[in-house]
Amino acid sequence: MGVRVTVLVVLATIHLGTTEESAGEKSYLNVIQKLYQAIGASDEELQLMILKSLAADYINSGIPLRLHKSIRDLQLEEWTSSGHFKALILLQSHDGVSFRILGGTLNMSNLRLSISLDELRDPTEYVSSLPTYKKNQSPSINNGSNGIPELIFYETNTACERNAVGDCERGTVVMDSWLNKTIAFQRRLDMDTPISGLQFLGTHNSFNNKADGYGTGDFTLGKILEALSGGHWDFVWAQQWFTITDQLNMGVRHLMLDPVYFWDAMRLCHCGISFPWFDRVIDFIEKALNKTIDFNSTELGCMPYDRPFEAAIQEIHDWVTRPGNENEFVLVLVNDEGPHSDWDHIDLIQKPIVDIMGKLLFTPSNKTMYFGDSWPSTNQILQLGSRVMFTCSERCSDDVNIFADMTQPSWDLDTVKYFTPFPTCGGYKQEEWYIVGGESQVVGPIYNGPKEEGLVVSENFPYLLQCPVTCLQMDLASPDLMASAAWSWAPGYSEDSLSDSLCAAIDASSQGHWIALPCNTSLGYACVNATNAYHFAVSSSEGPWDMPVCPTGFAFGLPTNGYKNWILATEMFSRGASLSWINIAGTRA
Repeated sequence: MGVRVTVLVVLATIHLGTTEESAGEKSYLNVIQKLYQAIGASDEELQLMILKSLAADYINSGIPLRLHKSIRDLQLEEWTSSGHFKALILLQSHDGVSFRILGGTLNMSNLRLSISLDELRDPTEYVSSLPTYKKNQSPSINNGSNGIPELIFYETNTACERNAVGDCERGTVVMDSWLNKTIAFQRRLDMDTPISGLQFLGTHNSFNNKADGYGTGDFTLGKILEALSGGHWDFVWAQQWFTITDQLNMGVRHLMLDPVYFWDAMRLCHCGISFPWFDRVIDFIEKALNKTIDFNSTELGCMPYDRPFEAAIQEIHDWVTRPGNENEFVLVLVNDEGPHSDWDHIDLIQKPIVDIMGKLLFTPSNKTMYFGDSWPSTNQILQLGSRVMFTCSERCSDDVNIFADMTQPSWDLDTVKYFTPFPTCGGYKQEEWYIVGGESQVVGPIYNGPKEEGLVVSENFPYLLQCPVTCLQMDLASPDLMASAAWSWAPGYSEDSLSDSLCAAIDASSQGHWIALPCNTSLGYACVNATNAYHFAVSSSEGPWDMPVCPTGFAFGLPTNGYKNWILATEMFSRGASLSWINIAGTRA
């Protein structure tokens, strides 16, 4: 059972105090954000709560906060005053289940918070009933915490032209023809759905791949660290095996890029861990030299030979303009995490996107001009001549060419480890730009991404597709892993299986996969609501494929993505039907 939490926000005065350990390094806003992330509130809910409850003043000095074993036992104790906010957060578990906050995970174990009531209002006006989130692995879903060996095996099983060090050359990864056709078929089914309701198959940190030279020293570095420490060090830095071109060839349509200004250029680096002591050294050197140094600890991990940002933009451009890809649409998230990423060189992110993509960009101004507040479908975007859409996580959106990132919730909640399967789906709602993924990086005993965040693996991939997740991010993507994304046709079946005598049916007893049966078989019909594409019914009348009967307000139809397919399959279960006809246009001559 998940913990149902109600958040009460009451106006009060909070007196802030600092300790030597936390001063200047933590802010009240960050503390409250981590509290909300711990209980499972989305960024949108978090922002709403903060806007409702916080005064306009913002204090950069930290607040010490002492966390106890459960939210029910959260203690607010008096401490030295150095400022104030108007807010008091009361967190209460209503089902008696202790909701544990792990101080080590949240880096909050040494914090304490003090309050004194100044003004009290009726809290009911601030009560918000949140979705039920579960901060533990669901027993029915494999969170992929031990998934690295499986993903390594998939890479070694991949056919491609390999270079001298064993990595696949760009554009040479071979995809099974049935799988390639099935993944493409699934994309075509959903081309009239608003893009906010699509299921983009994506990759996490798409640029950070071994084929482009990232992580080539993983094994060697692991052995060096073992020799220095005397212990065992697993070391996995590259988060993908294959180039962006190969990822796109495999069916990936959501890419993630991390631009960082380093070594006089905007490069693609995977970094971001902060070490305050290191930054103090840089600050001392800057003052001593009276010179600004565009470098801090968050860039540790970047290399002078890391790939230029514009090279990846060109690679994406070249792929979408290749003959045969005219009807493909790609969504790219540019993960520009704060000012340390660009050091006031934001133009080196924006300009290559605009200059290289040109009229291929689907822009915020396009959306406003043609679609207003609504999201268009892939077909509508293609009709404008657009092929690529860019979003920025923080700074590089410009409201004209590049969208601000719409995906939610925060990274602490959007990982496989904390995801719950259908029907709760982690609290996700249809057509609201949700993202879910994992983390493959391992740094010996210091950090283990799969255990901390989970991984998308073959066992849990189908469960993710049964939910309204917009962007599903794979680490270490491969053709074998992509095979788990085939939610429609059962192996051995495809559009080519259909004829005058063989028609399409959904088999609910086989994870909702589709098969071909003699068209004169007597089955019920899959019917979709005329005004709600997520509402399915199964007819009580049975008959051959070409004589459909549906309830009033419904029409003979078919699901167009994995989430809708599973809604239909569960409706069939409730009706005791294992097989039903589905309407694929053109199955009969």
